[in-house]
Amino acid sequence: GLSQIEKIKNILKKKKIIFKTYKEYFKNIDNIKLFKPYKLCDSNHWLNAIIVEKVRYSNFKKIINNLNNSGIQVRPLWYPCHLQHHLKKFQRHKITKANEIYKKLICLPSSHFLKKDEIKKISKLLINKIKKYKN
Repeated sequence: GLSQIEKIKNILKKKKIIFKTYKEYFKNIDNIKLFKPYKLCDSNHWLNAIIVEKVRYSNFKKIINNLNNSGIQVRPLWYPCHLQHHLKKFQRHKITKANEIYKKLICLPSSHFLKKDEIKKISKLLINKIKKYKN
């Protein structure tokens, strides 16, 4: 961790470039939206994610498995805490958006070591897989 503090400006710069590169690939793609940070914050782009629209959850899981089997390590958004059995007793208010979004959001490779050609490969493969399973 301490060695990365010395490189933090460069790492954050690379993370922003990765976000912008993903943004460019997904900007005109029907059914895919890059998850964007809130406008009033300065994101560190720790994690890049897309929202896949108009895809059944069963197909959504197939897309993730297919990408992982192709060597592209993606994962769904983590299972919402309020739906986990051991945490249900702590529910204090109605949560609705989380119930929808976790079935649509794919976390993308986001390492600051990613190169533009790798992001291109990831993006194109992802677009093709999503088109294949579109409802």
